[in-house]
Amino acid sequence: MEVKDFVNVGKPVPGTELKKIKQNIKLAQKNAVKWAADQTEIYKHIGSLYHALGKNNHAVGWWERAVANGTTLGAQLEAGKAEAELKSLSSGD
Repeated sequence: MEVKDFVNVGKPVPGTELKKIKQNIKLAQKNAVKWAADQTEIYKHIGSLYHALGKNNHAVGWWERAVANGTTLGAQLEAGKAEAELKSLSSGD
């Protein structure tokens, strides 16, 4: 199962999936340092994972980082996607 399977139906994420999600967040953070060209997308996905866990403050921080990074690196598409995530969270969707 994927994180979105739990989020879309409002179910809590089971412990085994939660552990995998946290491991993926740590791995993504390490990869973001190594792969600057993909940082914007990685930051956006980390934000989505935190949002799925119900940690919206963390999610907002990572999405804001994705927007700033995308603007700096010229990755407007990914920055726009992260900005859309921010807007959907603030509108309550």
